[in-house]
Amino acid sequence: MKLYEYTDTYRFLIDQVESGECTDEDIRDTLELIRIEAKDAAVNIAKVILDVDADSDKITHEIDRLRAKRDTLERRSRSIREYLARQMAELGMQKIQTPICTISLRKSSKVEVLPEFVRWAITYNRDELLRYKDPEPDKRRIAELLKAGEDLPARIVQTEGVLIK
Repeated sequence: MKLYEYTDTYRFLIDQVESGECTDEDIRDTLELIRIEAKDAAVNIAKVILDVDADSDKITHEIDRLRAKRDTLERRSRSIREYLARQMAELGMQKIQTPICTISLRKSSKVEVLPEFVRWAITYNRDELLRYKDPEPDKRRIAELLKAGEDLPARIVQTEGVLIK
């Protein structure tokens, strides 16, 4: 039987009790059977949950391992690229053309911002040079205030979850 079927059986039993169609002994026997079988079903479901959680953890670990490997490869590629650019510049080679590939040096630029830039922009009213993030609620602080009795346009929602140890 599936776990939801035990719930249906339990509801049917309640209907039978209310209509007076069951004896006390029938009720006790059926309830005990439902409890035992439902407990076994719940334990089996918990085992499946633990297996799925373990698989999820393995995937997370593998993602982290692959991410670290990708980062290492990207650093290696960047280092080799910089080495090639230095060597070509020192040899005065702007472009190398072969049937396999074309390698060329190109000029590029980027902005390096000094650590004190934000303070400077605020001091001199240069807000157009800054980006501001949208504010977001501090749910931990809001929960503290709600528990302390403060009236806020928020609420604490109680949920029930399953803990498997």
